[in-house]
Amino acid sequence: MELSTSPDSGFVQVVIAEKRCDDSICWLRALTFGRRDREGAVTRIVTDRDEWFGLLADEFSLPLDDVTAEAKDRLWASARAAHEAWLASSGESEADADDADASARESG
Repeated sequence: MELSTSPDSGFVQVVIAEKRCDDSICWLRALTFGRRDREGAVTRIVTDRDEWFGLLADEFSLPLDDVTAEAKDRLWASARAAHEAWLASSGESEADADDADASARESG
């Protein structure tokens, strides 16, 4: 139980959604959206709040219609903070992450 409830757990610190389909898997970890299928994997950083919530609704069937605006604000802030912490710990900047996304799409 502690793994999923400890303040140090990645399950608590990072907003994560994952969905497996017949021929692919997609995920959203903080602001990073990715999809892997037979052709390879593509990831990208989603920095637009509306697009991010749209992905939750459209890709993961999580429209969050029953969630208050304040709770959505906290969720978005948490996702942004986790992404910024990841950038800081990896030594990358937002521009570096964007470049890596472009390379992943090109090699995808």
